Amino acid sequence: MYAEMIDRDVLTVLDKLAPLQTVTKRESSSSVKTCNWHSAKSRSDKRECRRLERKYRRTGDQGDYRTWRKAGRGFIKSVNDARKQYFSDALNDSVNCCKSKWLTIKHLLHVTKTTVVRTCLTAAMFCQYFDDKVALISSNISVRIPFLSPPFVPLANSVPSFTTFSSVSLSQADALLLALVKSSPVDVIPVCLLKSCHTTFATLLSKLADISFASGKFPDLYKSSQISPLLKSPALGVDDLASYRPISNLRTMGKLLERLAQFQFRPHFLSAPAFSPFQSAYRPLHSTETAALFVTNNLLRSSLPSILVSLDLSAAFDCVSHSILINRLSEDFGFSDQPLTWLRSYLTGRTQYVSFNGDRSSTSSICVGVPQGSVLGPLLFCAYVSPISRLLASFGLIHHSYADDTTLILSVESPSTLLSLLDQCTTALCNWFLFNGLQLNPKKSEVLLVGSREKRKILSLSLCPGLTIAGTTIDLSTTTKILGVIFDAALSFDSHISQICKSANYHLRALAHIRRFLSVSTANLIACSIISSRLDYCNSVLNGTSSHNLHRLQAVQNRAARIVLGVGNRVSAEPLLRQLHWLPISKRIVYKTALITFKTLSVHQPVYLSSLLIPHTPSRSLRSSNLNYLTVPRVTTVFQSRAFSVSAPRLWNSLPVSLRRLADLSVPALASGTTLSSSLSASSTLSCDSYPDNLLSFKRALKTYLFDVNLPVAS
Repeated sequence: MYAEMIDRDVLTVLDKLAPLQTVTKRESSSSVKTCNWHSAKSRSDKRECRRLERKYRRTGDQGDYRTWRKAGRGFIKSVNDARKQYFSDALNDSVNCCKSKWLTIKHLLHVTKTTVVRTCLTAAMFCQYFDDKVALISSNISVRIPFLSPPFVPLANSVPSFTTFSSVSLSQADALLLALVKSSPVDVIPVCLLKSCHTTFATLLSKLADISFASGKFPDLYKSSQISPLLKSPALGVDDLASYRPISNLRTMGKLLERLAQFQFRPHFLSAPAFSPFQSAYRPLHSTETAALFVTNNLLRSSLPSILVSLDLSAAFDCVSHSILINRLSEDFGFSDQPLTWLRSYLTGRTQYVSFNGDRSSTSSICVGVPQGSVLGPLLFCAYVSPISRLLASFGLIHHSYADDTTLILSVESPSTLLSLLDQCTTALCNWFLFNGLQLNPKKSEVLLVGSREKRKILSLSLCPGLTIAGTTIDLSTTTKILGVIFDAALSFDSHISQICKSANYHLRALAHIRRFLSVSTANLIACSIISSRLDYCNSVLNGTSSHNLHRLQAVQNRAARIVLGVGNRVSAEPLLRQLHWLPISKRIVYKTALITFKTLSVHQPVYLSSLLIPHTPSRSLRSSNLNYLTVPRVTTVFQSRAFSVSAPRLWNSLPVSLRRLADLSVPALASGTTLSSSLSASSTLSCDSYPDNLLSFKRALKTYLFDVNLPVAS
């Protein structure tokens, strides 16, 4: 095979030019990493200071004492300068790689001890445990299936065909090689070599892809994965196999080959009617924030109390049936000929082994599941579970999926009707999962009752005794965490904001500890990476939250600004925010909401948000017809006015016309009364996979407008 020939030839050249050598490294006696921030000057000043100290101890002369103390003050200054330079250089070296930057900042803020897991567990025990876990789920499913009947799932409207691969260009392969960031522990060819010789390897990679696609065979060399067990939390028992999470590592060249295949597969998958429009994972123009906005909007717009159900699957990615997946790709997505043969080869014949504490297990075969740690695995899983969207729609339920996380929303008109519908729907969904080799875990699923305090108090009494999911009785939760956002019964997000403040203050204390060693630009970079990222995550769902919660978040931001600029707690925060060019919390929420609105209007994706933003069309020709207004739905309560479908159009209409005209509203809006499902095919043809060129212009103009309105320069 061509893949083996690449490895052989590259290793032959490396053995001649850079043969492997064994290096003996002395182990440090301390578990804490030694400081490596000293400069040549600080080391020289340290030696001079120690020499003068010894001289004073020997002579006892006061002149020697003053000379020693003066040298000590100079040494302290040079040490601080060296430490400041070290922190600055460490961040500048990692600024181009997000992961490297995060790891560098974490290391600078929090000195962690290198923990060595001492346990009696072996690699063979882990390998057996991971295999038995999947086998147990399969056994439980095979016992239950004979007594069940598969639920009816409506068919997709049409099936587009995908019959041939297109050739791979050198520019595609070269761009992938240059974008490489990290290496894999199972790599034979180092990533640094792939990047430094990217022109040569681009030719090899493109030829490898063309040969693989033409033959319909994925190289066996890239089908083996190394599993590294990782302790989920230090608080868990190190001798418990269930306390570890399997981390899969694949060859980088194999993942590059997958990436080239994904370039051709993904547009076909996403444009197919069978692919769920309510699936936000692993697709462009979608995110956890758009998903959280959709869920929040439906809860807020409901005039009745709602039930929010978060469903849990057991080892979903590891239990995918290969035969069912190949059949679904053929029937629902139109794959055939060489592409289907290539995907069958990609899934089958895979092996894995466990590496733990220098120990390696024997190799075991993988008969089910999509490859963990792969590029195509998540996309194939989303296609595998896409029929559940049509199944849930047949029950009339609002739902959303993010990979294997499924969320249901039901309005409570009658408690008895709700209980019956919830049990029927989740039972049908559970049966569908069973017939597709997956297992729903009702005990880990959560149910949250959302509504006013009075209605919740009345309904909770009638719901609690008979609330069942797939036949399993479930208690109502006080909060539930979905996509990193903590939802509560009143949608006040009090618990979510408390968690943000707790996490941000933890990092701020660490930043304050080393602030004297940082320049303002370095401290600002750390604060933006650690603090602002937490304040901004999914903050568009906080639209309309209480002033108390806004004050709590603003206090965190004010503290961060004072630490970055090195001023006292009594200094007013408003000029500091302007100096750092930080928008206040309330305006950051406005900024994010307006930005999501602009993106959705420009590319008409995600469809579930695009359907909520309807351009205003007056009944007769007016001067305001070309001002890009949106229709604001009428609502009767403040609770409903917080919804994205209401707050976003209202905010958009309040922006200056110069900002609104940057969005293209020329695409006809959905007619009133048109359902989201009926408009999917039309919306998919109108949408694109990238944001418009004027996105950066809109960001700059919007931030300038918010600064001028809310933080005017003092005259």
